[in-house]
Amino acid sequence: MVGQGFVDQRYKRVKEYDTPVSQMTERPVTKLPAVENVKYKEVVTINVAMLFCDIKGYTKLVTEASDPKTVARIMTIYVTEMAAAIREHGGTILSIRGDGLIGTFVDGDRNASTEAVRCAVTMNTILDYVVNKQLKSFKQESLVCHWGADSGRIKITRAGLYRENMNDLVYIGDAINHASKFSVLAQGNQIAISEKMHNRIDNEFKKSDSPWEWTPERDTVLG
Repeated sequence: MVGQGFVDQRYKRVKEYDTPVSQMTERPVTKLPAVENVKYKEVVTINVAMLFCDIKGYTKLVTEASDPKTVARIMTIYVTEMAAAIREHGGTILSIRGDGLIGTFVDGDRNASTEAVRCAVTMNTILDYVVNKQLKSFKQESLVCHWGADSGRIKITRAGLYRENMNDLVYIGDAINHASKFSVLAQGNQIAISEKMHNRIDNEFKKSDSPWEWTPERDTVLG
């Protein structure tokens, strides 16, 4: 159990670093900042499109695997190739947690929402013709993924222990939360996006003969 001394120490410390909102600063940016470029007590804002990708049946894959090295081999191929697709479309990898990857796309020369969707299409192609082809070479079942995406303005702040170098950027906003939730709505090899994002993407993805089955959802559905 934690000692009372540690609790008292932390309460004293939080009184020292906690900053009233009136004393915090806010600034807009057009590029995702590095952690060292965001000051403590500062909030930066940016318009982005978020893309979340994960493997259908990942838990089963891990629990039923006979050899953990095989799982590591599969995940190395999957993560590497999905990350390459994100980079190909000008995105940045925000996070990798298990089988879940979050790619971030910033508006600029290209429409961020459109690039996020294009990236999902590329990921699906790479999954079929690179990842699963390689898995088949050592007798592994093909992976099936699903994607979720949303766009909007997010806030970024820096938090953690400064002196111990245990700090990082914290990303806050509906676009992040919705992207992961929408992926649950998508079936295998589908992408589900918000209606707001659907309105922002280029017309090439709005054709009735699109190979993608869209699941547009309003933000209020997520509650």
